Amino acid sequence: MNGSRMTALLLALAAALVAAGCSGERSDPRYDAEKALFTARKQAGELVFPTLSSEFLDRAIESYRAVIRDYAGEAGRIEGMNLIVVSAAMELAELEFRAERFADAREDFLAAYRMASGIPAARANALWSAGYLSHQIGDEAAAREHYTRFTGEFLTEERAMETARLNRRYLLTPVRIAEIELRAGDEDAAARWLGEGERLYRQILAETPADSAAVAGGLAREMRYNLVTVYLLGRRWDEARTAVRRMRDHLRDETDIPGLLMIEARIELDGFGDTARALEILRSIARDHAQSREAPTALLTIGNTLFAEQKYRLAADVYEELIDRHAKHPYPELVEATWQLGRLEEAQGDWLDASLRFSSVSTDFPTTIQGMEAPLHVARHYRDEGETEASRAAFERAEAHYKRLASERYNEMIRIYAEEYLVRTLAEQGRWEEAASRLLELPGRYPGYQRFSGNFLMAASIYENELGDEGRAVETLRLCVLRYPDTDLAVEAERQIARITAGR
Repeated sequence: MNGSRMTALLLALAAALVAAGCSGERSDPRYDAEKALFTARKQAGELVFPTLSSEFLDRAIESYRAVIRDYAGEAGRIEGMNLIVVSAAMELAELEFRAERFADAREDFLAAYRMASGIPAARANALWSAGYLSHQIGDEAAAREHYTRFTGEFLTEERAMETARLNRRYLLTPVRIAEIELRAGDEDAAARWLGEGERLYRQILAETPADSAAVAGGLAREMRYNLVTVYLLGRRWDEARTAVRRMRDHLRDETDIPGLLMIEARIELDGFGDTARALEILRSIARDHAQSREAPTALLTIGNTLFAEQKYRLAADVYEELIDRHAKHPYPELVEATWQLGRLEEAQGDWLDASLRFSSVSTDFPTTIQGMEAPLHVARHYRDEGETEASRAAFERAEAHYKRLASERYNEMIRIYAEEYLVRTLAEQGRWEEAASRLLELPGRYPGYQRFSGNFLMAASIYENELGDEGRAVETLRLCVLRYPDTDLAVEAERQIARITAGR
């Protein structure tokens, strides 16, 4: 999260209050609040992540809630009390975030935002974090709402530089909203937000003198990168390429060069379709900046480009080079290269080597997307080839793989992805009853993950179309309406109920 610096500030200020409060023997509400906050911090400090006990976690959470509940009413009357209460609220939300209780963390960040009217840094951190967490749990509407409110409050022309000094990540908020709008298919809204971002970054550049400490600290550099991001998302390819080349000509830090070359290569590929020029740039990164973080990305992009052109032998050579040169680093490009080699071998009819390659991906990198996709991919192959026994065994292995990843050993997002793959595995086998039941269990098991709210519609579709049970389909849709009243989901469920019942 972006709150580490903010939390440290609050901790320091609150510690000063504790020291002042402990200097005498008297007891007053502020002193009592300081002691209660100290106790909550001590309990939180004793937790060991990720193997923590839910009992001890709940104890620490309740201690923070007690500080807020017992002393929030005194915040406006007693000097320093508001800082104590806001500190408790922020630390509570941060603790819930670390424990991957994302929905609870979001609500507590919003509560902290409402409390922190006199503490701008905490207020900004809390609201931005609520937007970030909304995106994490798949609630794009809420993310848009919180980010939009943040922009209106903290990224105005008057407050932009002040907000930049708090946390530069905040300045990307208009771009984050534009990305949400693009995913929703609203290009006009996305263009408006990209325009807002461009205005913001040009303003900060104009207000940053060439000889200022802000330039030395990289603020102007970041704004130029942000402008390139605006151009790329807006598909303004000529402006993006010109901006990147200017940055490359003027930046003195050699570590920036491979990253800028990587951006330029993507512009040539995605914007202008100039594969030859893109490959030339990518090869220069791998050759001239071999120790950079961009080198494996460049090699992977070369391999994928050659693969797409069906130049399989050349692509395989590049993937092997990537694996050989970067085997000691846990880069995600290594996983993708291994996966792509399996796909290459499959495309060339070498299923034995391909299956071994896919097996190594699921064994060595089980929590990656490729590691989750591999067992199901293998099972589908045997099914499509009509190899019944091999298919049955492969589906069993896939099911066991996803159940293992859905266990409490793994963090919540890994468990969520594993659950989704498990449902897909059941559906691929035509085990529709089990797939529908699993779909309906997941919203209750992961209440903070917004996407699972759509499981009711998917389960209803299975009951209607795969099992021919319109009664259970309608019953499931009515549960959806009850669980998510006054939402677009409920409106769609009502529409489906009307369609099904009208046809009876």
